[in-house]
Amino acid sequence: MAGLAPSWIVRKDVASAARLSPCPVPLEIIRRQLPKILASPVFASSPQMSDFLRYIVTRALEGKAGEISQESIAAHVLRRQDYNATIDSSVRVQAARLRAKLREYYECEGANDAVAIGLPKQQYIPSFTRAEGSRHAVSDRAFRLYAEGRRHWAKRMPDQLECARRCFQDALAAEPHYAAASAALAECYGFMALRGFPARDLMPKARELALAAIADDKTSAAAFAIVGFVESAFDWAWDSAERTFRHAIQLDPRCVSTRCWYARHLVATGRTSEALLQAREAQEIEPTSVLVNTFAAKILYILGRHDTAIKLLTSMCEEAPSFYLAHWGLGLCLLETKSPQAALNALAAAAQLSGNHPSMLASLGRAEARRGNLPAAQALLGQLAQLSRKVYVPGTDLAVIHAGMGDLDKAFACLETAYEQRAVDLSWLAIWPEFDRLRSDPRYGDLLARMHTARRPGADQPAA
Repeated sequence: MAGLAPSWIVRKDVASAARLSPCPVPLEIIRRQLPKILASPVFASSPQMSDFLRYIVTRALEGKAGEISQESIAAHVLRRQDYNATIDSSVRVQAARLRAKLREYYECEGANDAVAIGLPKQQYIPSFTRAEGSRHAVSDRAFRLYAEGRRHWAKRMPDQLECARRCFQDALAAEPHYAAASAALAECYGFMALRGFPARDLMPKARELALAAIADDKTSAAAFAIVGFVESAFDWAWDSAERTFRHAIQLDPRCVSTRCWYARHLVATGRTSEALLQAREAQEIEPTSVLVNTFAAKILYILGRHDTAIKLLTSMCEEAPSFYLAHWGLGLCLLETKSPQAALNALAAAAQLSGNHPSMLASLGRAEARRGNLPAAQALLGQLAQLSRKVYVPGTDLAVIHAGMGDLDKAFACLETAYEQRAVDLSWLAIWPEFDRLRSDPRYGDLLARMHTARRPGADQPAA
């Protein structure tokens, strides 16, 4: 390229627009970095994101960073010559997607790269940051296993979770002090505990792995967040969890998983409006994430903002038709808007897509009970009983159907079982709408007291 500065320094017109590290980034390294990123699985499957990144980096390297604008991106990437940034947000949306793609790349394939290419928030000119040495001094085999685990983990489907767990375990077998793999496996165990695996088996493992990650990397926000999750959902040590989460956010305010785990803790302590703010932060960081948007909708459901949640969940179901959690949330919300048949359809889809996950069957049974079809609800209870001979079924799931049928004695008996199991979903007993019918019973307050669940000052009231 004619007219470029020497390869050992970035030109002033690029440096003034991009946030660079104090150490100059050689242009040749940036040139080599770009095709490596574009060839990665993260970008190879997204031609438009590849075009976006190629355009802004090439312009910056040519000394033409000043030409980068929403209009120029629309013309060169979106192939739109009549773009009006005042009324059209397409470029801003695509820029948010690009930031998420870059984060995904540097969490996996690019974790050892010498230079990081970024896109600062509310800007369209790339940043180039030079790493001070390798981020993970690990073998190629360990890193490939970790990267493969992250790809499985991103899908959050039951079979993919197991694949992710095995990959992270194998990465740690190859590199026992691989902090990122330890934190990832800890998070995997935590999520599995949420999705119907025995908490007493998995949560201590999650804590142990997270602490091991912290021992190897004291700046791991993801590891601290998992410790906070275990303290909140398993130990019911609410104040300690609060301190741990705040420390995790201080370490990395842009860690999406930390924001979501903290939001879950805030829901458990009745601070649902604060939880929604944390979910909004996660959405700002990863606006296209189906998982993050579905989680935000779950909080909207708890707050009683059903119409808003339905709109969001409907779009998530259209974007990711096989993501069962979106169908589950949609069914729960539709049930509260007097749309019983639509709710049943969504909940049945969630059950089918999840391979008859106990929580999906429980919500379907409650929906049947709500519309007066007690035989169908009883049949789903029988299905859960049969399922429990093969897999773990938390007492909370059985309690959901019994509560929906109005059988409070059996519901509380199941919750006592959940208490002994230390079932993770029990931590939301104070706020989860599926337990609404239990709140007037003295046994409900007694159970919350044993969990040390005190209402915090200014806490939201449970959804009616």
